[in-house]
Amino acid sequence: MLLEADDLTKIYVTGYGPVEAVRGVTLRVNAGEFVVLAGPSGCGKTTLLGMLGGFETPSGGTVRLQGQELNQIPPHELVRLRRTHLGFIFQGFHLLQNLTAAENVALPLAMRPGTPAQREARAHELLELVGLGGRTRHFPYQMSGGEQQRVAIARALANGPKVVFGDEPTANLDEDTTRAVLDLFARLNRELGQTFVVATHDPLFADYAGRYVRMRDGRLLAP
Repeated sequence: MLLEADDLTKIYVTGYGPVEAVRGVTLRVNAGEFVVLAGPSGCGKTTLLGMLGGFETPSGGTVRLQGQELNQIPPHELVRLRRTHLGFIFQGFHLLQNLTAAENVALPLAMRPGTPAQREARAHELLELVGLGGRTRHFPYQMSGGEQQRVAIARALANGPKVVFGDEPTANLDEDTTRAVLDLFARLNRELGQTFVVATHDPLFADYAGRYVRMRDGRLLAP
């Protein structure tokens, strides 16, 4: 078992009173799975993803990565764990506009042992893997949305993560580009055994997911 969540709850305190965004969620993710958390905006899937990835502290319940409880890890060690063991892909790409594609991909490697040449070689290898071997020296503003998201995927893979989390990773893409990105996810999952946990409201993901989990009102729905 790679990732385990037990009875997760998240409550936000607002001026209108407490809001329970996630309500008693229990989830298991095995190594090599492609799990999709699907549901409409506001159903709690992004909050759940944040807790699974160690960005959000649960109000109740536990999250364990390979048996290690994230709630019990000191903040500075949790930052290191996210940097070395987890990858993240976001809706907005979050690429640095003044860095080339290769430099963006190499950025997560800056805190790890290795020479600049080794980091550059790793970045080029990953960009080749995602089909951008000819775009390594291009800046994000010179690339399409789909190409930028492929750079973001390559960056998420840079440290060889145990899990890659995606938060609405295709929300800014058209249908054809979305399918191209999903084909890439499926290939990486199938050929590399890369584990993915992705939150989305896009029904196209149902055609690609190994496990499609629906959420509503902060709860997981029965299959």
